[in-house]
Amino acid sequence: MTIEHKDIVDGERHEPKGASTATLDYILKSDGDGSTSFVDPASIIDVGALTSTLLLAGFSTAGEQEPAGLDVAMNVEFGAAFGSPASPVEMNSAGLVTFNQAGSYTVRVIFQYGRTGSQSQANLHARLLLNGAQLGNSVSASVDTAGILIASSITSTINASIGDTVSYQLVRDSSGADQGGLFASVVSAVGWNFSPSASIVIERLQAS
Repeated sequence: MTIEHKDIVDGERHEPKGASTATLDYILKSDGDGSTSFVDPASIIDVGALTSTLLLAGFSTAGEQEPAGLDVAMNVEFGAAFGSPASPVEMNSAGLVTFNQAGSYTVRVIFQYGRTGSQSQANLHARLLLNGAQLGNSVSASVDTAGILIASSITSTINASIGDTVSYQLVRDSSGADQGGLFASVVSAVGWNFSPSASIVIERLQAS
């Protein structure tokens, strides 16, 4: 008579293979090939214990970044080019980020929406492009008065392959006025840095 292993009562089931010789407090780990082994728990990465390493921090020095017209996408720039093909990430002066090493990265940008002129409400939308295609939702602001600045941040985790690219675009939607974009602000207080139209920070996430 054949008895299925699942039908054997607990008291009569054998321990996993290797249990009789395993070191005290070692745990069972899948080896990924259909087999298992007992290992030191310290040898297994704790996915909850991650550290971040700052790789890039850039910002635009332009007083303003404005699309050419309604429904015309503009690439957002974050200042001078950074890095090289030997760097984990590099960025060109047009704001295109290229990942030269595979891994998990956090990319955070801050945009400062504003407008000039006195026409009706301007509707501005920003988006992230991964390899040229939009990733996630658009982030929007509606500005109906000149002189108002609205700061908005976008934080994304990118599991990048070598050669992947990230960029950001801004558009003035045709549902609103043909005015507005990203604007810098000068801080009058002594010792304070200016507030850029767009800034970017990239960190690499790794197990500690």
